[in-house]
Amino acid sequence: MEEALSGELEAPFKAEYEMKIHEQAEKFNQEKRKLEEEKRLFGESKEQEEERFRVETAKQLIREKTKIEKNAIESVEEKMRALRDENEKRKAEDKAMHRIWAEREKQIWVVQENISALFGSIKGIAGTSLQSVDVLELPDTKID
Repeated sequence: MEEALSGELEAPFKAEYEMKIHEQAEKFNQEKRKLEEEKRLFGESKEQEEERFRVETAKQLIREKTKIEKNAIESVEEKMRALRDENEKRKAEDKAMHRIWAEREKQIWVVQENISALFGSIKGIAGTSLQSVDVLELPDTKID
């Protein structure tokens, strides 16, 4: 009888024990599903963040590239402008120098003409006693 009683007593404990095991397993499975869902959401969030980072990095690279290109173009333009200005300055200086040399050549010509006239006048007065100066003489134009 003791065995029968112990079997009867064991059955409710066993059922209660199995019920608690089942409840614990269900709680465990719910926690497991919850953690898996959080892991999945975290993975999606991480992927989205990585995509945003890639997009933002690409945008930043484009901005930096554009900035570098703009600076390079501005630098080249500035150098070209400086060269053009220097060239114009040199042209103006050359023009001024040509004008100055033309004036000096004209002054030299006027001085030579005046000296020739003066020498001619003196030679006319002094006659052949005045030595001739080759620079003031007319060039020899013999025709063969």
